[in-house]
Order: sequence, then structure tokens, then C-alpha cells
Amino acid sequence: MNSMLRLVLLCFGLMLCSCAYVQTHKRVEEMGSYYEGYLLKSDSMRLFRQGDSWFLSASKARYKRTFPLVHDSVFRRNNYEPSFELVHDASAPMVYHEISSNAAAILQRSDGYFDLRALVGDMQRCSDTWLEELPGAVSYPIAAHIGGDQSFSIPGSRVPHSTSLSKKALGKLDLVVVDAPLTVGYNVAIPLVAPFVFFYEFLQED
Repeated sequence: MNSMLRLVLLCFGLMLCSCAYVQTHKRVEEMGSYYEGYLLKSDSMRLFRQGDSWFLSASKARYKRTFPLVHDSVFRRNNYEPSFELVHDASAPMVYHEISSNAAAILQRSDGYFDLRALVGDMQRCSDTWLEELPGAVSYPIAAHIGGDQSFSIPGSRVPHSTSLSKKALGKLDLVVVDAPLTVGYNVAIPLVAPFVFFYEFLQED
């Protein structure tokens, strides 16, 4: 037990020094959970007007949160943040979110242009609420060109909201048995691997 404790302390010490650690325990804690959210796609979204308000349609979606096996902010700068993987049913119901009247006007112009990410930003500035029904709304054609990514994921609340005690316990066990020794090995290997990484990145540059 004492040797295991020393190993864990060494692991966390290396984590603080190098900012690199193995994190399979986070994947263990996320097992069986998902995130309710929304998916906005440029080729299927529709514009609606209800009274003086404008709305864009999107579809409901489910996401799984995935953590990279290794958190390394030095050698894996572009791949250490958690990501959301879409688990989407094509028959998911349509939902609606308010947008500004200025954005709606641009979307109706044949010479208009809107980046999808900027469009999502406009939606979020207008409201935090998604509507499942839009009674009496009138549909308007979208004539503007939608640039950037052609789909945008909007993850929402986690289901279940909190991690169960059993998953937390299993995650702690995984942290000690799996992540701690692998983190030590990973950090020990960094000085040996660093020159190869440097030359590889140098050769990939134009």
C-alpha cells in the first residue's frame, strides 16, 4: 500500500511538472452517460417568423463526451481537450431557436452571407431557450450562402446529471491502477521521444 501511495504521489508530481497525464479514469466515469443537445445543419435548417420574432430550426441530438487517453499540452497541443461525439437519429424531432431580425434579413437575401458559427452566436445572444412548438409560424426561404462548417453541434445537459458513486469509485480505482503507472511511464519517455517529435513537426512545416 505504501509503495502504491508513493507511485500515485510521483504520478501527480510529474503531472504538475509536465502537464502530461493519462486519463482513462475520466472515460470510465462517463460510461453510460450522454448529453442532450441540438444539431444545426445548413442544408436542412429553416427560417420561421412568429409575430415579430424570427426563429431557426434545428434537430434534437445526443452526444457522448470523449476524453483523449493522454492529456498533453506540450506535444499534443491540438488534441487534449474533451470532445463531443454525435449520436444522432435522423428522425429526431425539430426544435426552434430565436434569432435577431437583422440575421433573418440577411438570410433572406440572395447576396447574403452568414458563417454558421456566427449564426449560432447570434442565436445564443438572443435567447437561451429552445422551443419544441411554434404555432402559427410562417416559413421563409433561406437564400443566403452559409459559409464555414456546414453543421454545428450544441451539446446541452448531461444525463444523468451527476456521476453515480459506483462510477466514481471505479474511476478512482482506474486512476490508481491504470492511469498512475502509465502517467509515470509516459513522462519518463518524454525526453526520449521529444527529439523525434521536434524533427517530425519541423519536416511537416512548409
